[in-house]
Amino acid sequence: MCFKRTQATAKAATLAGTAVLMFATSQHGLAQDIIDETGRDIQLLSFRSLTGEAHGNVGDARVPALGGLPLERDLCTPTPTEGVVDCQKEVSELTGLPLASSFLLGERSGKCELLEVSTIITSDAFSSENFRGIGLYLGGTTGGKGQWISRDELQLQFDHRQNGLPYLEHVFLVQGMCFGQGGNSGSIWNRSFQVKPYAVFDSQESHLLYFKWEDTLQNHEISPGRTESGQANINRRPELLDAWTGH
Repeated sequence: MCFKRTQATAKAATLAGTAVLMFATSQHGLAQDIIDETGRDIQLLSFRSLTGEAHGNVGDARVPALGGLPLERDLCTPTPTEGVVDCQKEVSELTGLPLASSFLLGERSGKCELLEVSTIITSDAFSSENFRGIGLYLGGTTGGKGQWISRDELQLQFDHRQNGLPYLEHVFLVQGMCFGQGGNSGSIWNRSFQVKPYAVFDSQESHLLYFKWEDTLQNHEISPGRTESGQANINRRPELLDAWTGH
């Protein structure tokens, strides 16, 4: 499937049940027209909340504590919204991992949740001279609809080629929900997030970008507060990695 996006807007569209961005924006703020395709170059491997207890106990949420590392709000970037700052750069530096979303803090944000996303990309796609990075569509997150991370800033989690599998695994962080603002206990329990990865390629003949989306009709969704439903996190390692070994 291939279709072109030429509208310079940041709103999301839906095609065949898949939410996509209509304008390509990297973490550097670059914007180009894009062509969307689907394929098996990239797939979601895992998706989870890092707030401690999966049932919604947010007492040890990673931000602003970040496991004991203080997040200095005054160092974050002001946004056009009064009282709101973007701490994307600061969170990435503190954790050592790329943040595939903004990290927005208001004056009363309290503690904020971090989500961890792992993807696998094929060796052929990663080795292509046209490969430029990996992006995520995000739904339900505080940090926005997602951005793509350039190849040079990707964080390699594991090279599965050493085990005979044609994959490289990368990990990203995303802002989830902010707590402690009062009156949001129900929304904490019912919060849910969606993600869908894509690989980014460019063309030597034009200024277009190609987004190669994971070939699945639905976005991947987790509900960290609903442990009884089995939707608190996603782990596709047995399904995807064992499939290649025949186990």
